Amino acid sequence: MEQNNRLGIHLSQQSATVVLASARQAGQVQDAFVVSIATSESSMDALATEIARQTASRGWKYDEVFVALDCPFSTQHSLRSEFTEHKQIQSTIKFDVEEAVATDATHLVVASCVTRKGERGSHVTAFTADKGVLTGVLDLLQARNLDPTTMEPDLVCLARFIEQRFVIPDESHPMFVLLSQDVCYMIRPSQSEMAAEMRSFVLGSSSDRMPVLRREIPITIASWSAGTPIDQLFLGGMTDSVHLDILKERTGLDVQIVSLTRLAQTPETAATACPDMVRLAAACAATHPGPRHKHADYREDFAPFLGKRMMVERMLRIVAVAAGVIFVAIGMLFYGKASRTKEQTEALRAKLTGEYRRVMQSPLPDKITPHTKLDGVIRSLKKKGGIAGQDDSVPSKLTYVLDAFNKAMNADPEAQKNPNAIDLNIKAITLSSKTIKVSGDTRGSAAGREHLQKLLDALGGHERLEKVNEVIQSDGNRDAFTVNLALKGE
Repeated sequence: MEQNNRLGIHLSQQSATVVLASARQAGQVQDAFVVSIATSESSMDALATEIARQTASRGWKYDEVFVALDCPFSTQHSLRSEFTEHKQIQSTIKFDVEEAVATDATHLVVASCVTRKGERGSHVTAFTADKGVLTGVLDLLQARNLDPTTMEPDLVCLARFIEQRFVIPDESHPMFVLLSQDVCYMIRPSQSEMAAEMRSFVLGSSSDRMPVLRREIPITIASWSAGTPIDQLFLGGMTDSVHLDILKERTGLDVQIVSLTRLAQTPETAATACPDMVRLAAACAATHPGPRHKHADYREDFAPFLGKRMMVERMLRIVAVAAGVIFVAIGMLFYGKASRTKEQTEALRAKLTGEYRRVMQSPLPDKITPHTKLDGVIRSLKKKGGIAGQDDSVPSKLTYVLDAFNKAMNADPEAQKNPNAIDLNIKAITLSSKTIKVSGDTRGSAAGREHLQKLLDALGGHERLEKVNEVIQSDGNRDAFTVNLALKGE
């Protein structure tokens, strides 16, 4: 599947080694081919076109593209930085390079990796390339839909390849010399999080490489003073013209041949198609950039990668931030509405409490909500024809008594014409929580006593009142009475 493979390209001026590698860490090579173009001004354009054509004709499917640049593209510098933090080193490395090369660094592209750290700073291997050249290479690749995620020096890729594929015993401190068609790569792997110590130089077209190796290997070993001495020497790549005995005698080290084909887990067809296994190993290692201390990406300096994956990740971050802002705004809106609703409810309750007490002559009920109680009162009003207030409230009790008085007066048609015929005098109406006491007197005549009896019967016969007891006494020409009443159902 597409997401399971990556495309690695080792790019030189006139040729390119292209591999299809597994996306798994240090994945093996699936297939490979080599493209060669005659030297001309448009050779890079022709290389990019041929790479795109052959990958399409082979039906390769891949998710990302990675590029390892040949040695002649880059110039290596060994520098010392005053800082130990990666971000600080990256932000100041151009100034260190400008001081080292004594030229304006605005026209250079710089990539670097940290090889050692100490209390007084860090040792940094920096690589510089012409900005115009790399910009042109990147434009040509992007025009063929080959937008590389990283563009690294092939030396850095090979160092990472050795560290990923070669199992180094803890007590061993080897040095690797990899011979390409025209370049020599010298690598001392790092057994920590730092990058390896490394060096590369052009061999030229001479078929006899022994004099160069006899001279350069001891010089390089002497320049790498990173604590423990080197005790083994491994040769890989095009080693046909190398005499191991001579190198062993010259360096005093145990010299062995290492198979890059086996380390890269390369199929036989791919190995046959790519005679230069060093370039194939560099292209394979480019597909796995590794941690920040072990890769040196030119694109981070002059053209940060904006491929599909990073654009999707950036879009997701933007969407996540926007969604967070929206949710916070919605939460604040609902919180504001809830706060205002609560304030309005409290204000209404305070107003209702005062008005309820004034109208009902009783405090607001505690166990039931006010609107529930009011609904019950309204139902009672409708049922009982408009009697106001609670059944046991003061207005209700007085209403019952006065209703009984009116019925007593209206019982006689003649009395209706003369309501004062009863000559009723109410002295007191005493209300308690359970009883109603009515005291008064009427005219002390036979007609007056008849009207008084009708009054007492009306009080006792009221639908909401019942008579508890009554007392009638004659007082001169007046009949005094006292009657105690209670609410029915109490």
